[in-house]
Amino acid sequence: MLQVGVGNALPLLATLQRYATSAHAPRHLDLVVVDPRPPDRTALAAALDRLGLATHPLAAVLRDEWPATDPGLHRIGFDARCGLPPGRRARLTLGVGATAALLARLRMPVDGFFMEAVPSGVPGLFALLARQAVPGAALVIGAVGAHDREALAVCGFRPDPIQPDPVKAGQQSAGLVARFAPRGPARRIPLETHPGGQRHAAIVGGGLAGCATAAVLADRGWSVSLFDESRSPRAAGGNQPLIADHLHFSPDDNLLARLSRHALWLARPWRAAGRPIGRVQLAASAAEQAAQVRLCDHLGLDRSLLAWLDAGEASDRCGLRLSHGGLWMPGCDAVAPARLCSGWLDSRPGIEWRGGTRVTALDRGEDDDGWHLIDSAGARLARSPVVILAGAGAAPSLAGIRWPPLQRVRGQSTRLRAESLRGLRSILGGGAYACPLGDGETLVGSSFEAAGTLAPDPQADQDNLARLRAMLPADTALAAPQVLRSGGVGWRFATPDRLPMVGAIPDEARIAQRHGELSRNDKLPMPLRPGLYGHFALGSRGLLWSILGAEVLASLIDGGAPPLESDLLRAIDPTRFVRQRLRQRLPI
Repeated sequence: MLQVGVGNALPLLATLQRYATSAHAPRHLDLVVVDPRPPDRTALAAALDRLGLATHPLAAVLRDEWPATDPGLHRIGFDARCGLPPGRRARLTLGVGATAALLARLRMPVDGFFMEAVPSGVPGLFALLARQAVPGAALVIGAVGAHDREALAVCGFRPDPIQPDPVKAGQQSAGLVARFAPRGPARRIPLETHPGGQRHAAIVGGGLAGCATAAVLADRGWSVSLFDESRSPRAAGGNQPLIADHLHFSPDDNLLARLSRHALWLARPWRAAGRPIGRVQLAASAAEQAAQVRLCDHLGLDRSLLAWLDAGEASDRCGLRLSHGGLWMPGCDAVAPARLCSGWLDSRPGIEWRGGTRVTALDRGEDDDGWHLIDSAGARLARSPVVILAGAGAAPSLAGIRWPPLQRVRGQSTRLRAESLRGLRSILGGGAYACPLGDGETLVGSSFEAAGTLAPDPQADQDNLARLRAMLPADTALAAPQVLRSGGVGWRFATPDRLPMVGAIPDEARIAQRHGELSRNDKLPMPLRPGLYGHFALGSRGLLWSILGAEVLASLIDGGAPPLESDLLRAIDPTRFVRQRLRQRLPI
């Protein structure tokens, strides 16, 4: 369902209430609301009070979880806790931004549209709705003029013959109920189909990406088999005791900045309850401080996401005396990856952990009956209509892709005890980052090395401490720190553009055969390997990208509203590097 304008939230709540009480509703409802200037939480709460709905379970969730209205897509989940029948889920996606621009960047199969009135100043509105509409989709408008009726008819929306027309009946209301009936063949939005309607996925890789994807799919009612060489998810996150959110902000609000912001929003419902500890991104100089102030002023984001603090305020926030101010990111957190992954898997039925298992090959199988997962002895481990590759070390070879070559970087963190760091209570970022571990310990990280082994390296620990010393005042910086041991060592895999690989896997063999055709016309659909997806190359942002990628894959595989706008989806699509080579006329 797509609604244009939040209004007083009553139509939105009415849709959710009808979904909650209907005897024949589907398992999931995606309700997307697009509004350039939605009410903030205070205004929404006041509107619900005026309507007498403040104590209604659905309204209470809406009020309590209503996001800051920064540009982009925000999500709120509804389930049995707010009155939905067991097994049902509703997702509200609030799109904040210019209506026409947002609708142009959304691609989803919409069954119904609602608006209280046709908004002014939205060029091509009905054509944008028609791009999303499935045949027979209903459109309800509270008030519509004669000119708009003509424009709707041109775009394929015809008055519903079953519903009385208030204008023809002489009523004062000029509302309209219409149905989408395209004149030509409907532009279908491709959705994955699975043999026999099976809702089963096999995931290869039980780290952050694999466990997050298993949890999100299981939450949608899928059964999942999760294969990993480790016996348990305790190795997730490169064996690190803690991993932190690493947000990125830029004056031009580039793709990385927008993606990391959306990733944090999407991750919040999947984190343990409790207030995040926040992050101070410390400036290294007075000039960098001034640049940070300009950045905050220019972006104008809500202070619940980003604010600038002077040296005194930053010191109060993180619990250490600092020489400079920095960016304050209150939504960031540091979590234990093994505990996070175990929580995702243990709290949802339908997930089978297949630890101590190495998948060495994939075979499409005879008669196209799904993917067969093969071990090193050539034995078949399982068959599944959908396979998700979530381990970056093995994903390219299993997927049969060469582009891009992934960069492998060694990362080592350091556990230490230092009296001068005992007060640390938030993430401190800069040349290094530091997180409180409890019991007077601090985790400092993390090294970036192109070579080495996974054995702890004392020099890497010393390098971590040197970078942390450079961030702190000279007279208090780490007096006689006691290095307890290396915190954790692991490999990071990254793409050339430092963005993850999330989406359907390209069929490079077929692409090479059609190289000339595809290089001449980049609008042609890219040949894909059916039922094969990737979620890997998370680099240094495994905590952020894991849920983001899982939600993207779930919308691709299971259908429904995407969690990102189309330009952001393209930015992480595994086909992007092949497309780049085609545009440059380079071989595949």
